[in-house]
Amino acid sequence: MDTAICMTTYYETRRDTRCVLTHQIIEEAMSLNSDIVIVDGSRDPAIADSFRERGAIVFPQQERGMAASRREVFSHAGNYLTYPNRALPFCYVWMEEKPDLVRSIPLLFAPLIAGEADIVIAKRLSMETWPTFQQESEARANAAYRDAIGWDYDPMFGPVAFTQRVVLLFASCYPTLWGVSAYAAGYIQHFAPLYAYYEGYGVTSVAVDCSYPEIQRQEEETTLVGEMLEKRRQQMEELSQGYHIACRHLRIGKYRNA
Repeated sequence: MDTAICMTTYYETRRDTRCVLTHQIIEEAMSLNSDIVIVDGSRDPAIADSFRERGAIVFPQQERGMAASRREVFSHAGNYLTYPNRALPFCYVWMEEKPDLVRSIPLLFAPLIAGEADIVIAKRLSMETWPTFQQESEARANAAYRDAIGWDYDPMFGPVAFTQRVVLLFASCYPTLWGVSAYAAGYIQHFAPLYAYYEGYGVTSVAVDCSYPEIQRQEEETTLVGEMLEKRRQQMEELSQGYHIACRHLRIGKYRNA
């Protein structure tokens, strides 16, 4: 069955830790016979070339911003022209630079293939390998999500699998129209499932075993620790608010009868 991994990238050099991890993901995706569609905003064209050399389908980012880049990759992934002379993929998965997740992608696709849901939100079996400060901030944001929508899921993990039926819904998701902050709205993969649920599509979750890249953890707990502490704080605060704003606007979860 045709499948595709969707990613967006922005790196300074090919030596960046996240770029090295993306190379690993592409190589592992090829072993699964899965397409990997990337929208790259890096200034150095050699970075996109390095992805193509490994087998990825790469498009240059057209509009600035995280939300825009993610809508672009979903749009390309759902476009027949991206896959010459063959059908669109049936299953897609959005992921970031976590190579260990690739081996679990078939588990995420299983409910989609069985027709049990149109969207699967991945959930970590354990956060043990994540940076300690990230474990704390993401647990709090997940609690806000659970309070708003009533699902004991793990949106802060990041990966989301979905079917062809909803790929263009992801590509046309604008949470700022609901009052969500521009920062939080960059996390399209958190809000598109809420909108899909509002539209009547099935959303479920699957727990997977995934480890945080050790090289990335070491970097974030040492040389990048100040920057990462601020990033996790802002994620926690703005996404926690954003989940409630979105659910209130859509009148779902605890706001169904509001």
